[in-house]
Amino acid sequence: MVEAANVCHHLEKIHFGNVSDQGLHILATHIKDNTGLRTIKFEGQAAMPWSADVQQELALVVKDHTQIEKVKFDTFEDDLPRNKTFEKELKFYCKKTAGIHKKHKKFRKRLEK
Repeated sequence: MVEAANVCHHLEKIHFGNVSDQGLHILATHIKDNTGLRTIKFEGQAAMPWSADVQQELALVVKDHTQIEKVKFDTFEDDLPRNKTFEKELKFYCKKTAGIHKKHKKFRKRLEK
């Protein structure tokens, strides 16, 4: 599914469904080259919670390699500190990327005038 999203550059939103720890790792490694996605959504599985290493890997990919402006996810263990930290990191990086996109959009509008 991630590879299909990488090929179709016009896709801006995608819902990956239930994602295991290994699935989150695959998502992080394959989404690096994507330039079209702006919003991704996924859920965790109660039987296979995400490890802190994989969460950090996805956060670094969102920070350095993508144009993603919004990440929505649900976990079964929302009260864990690592899940809260993961959520804060993703929001921070996505907000930063959205701000950059907003500046570019304003600049293009000024050029058109």
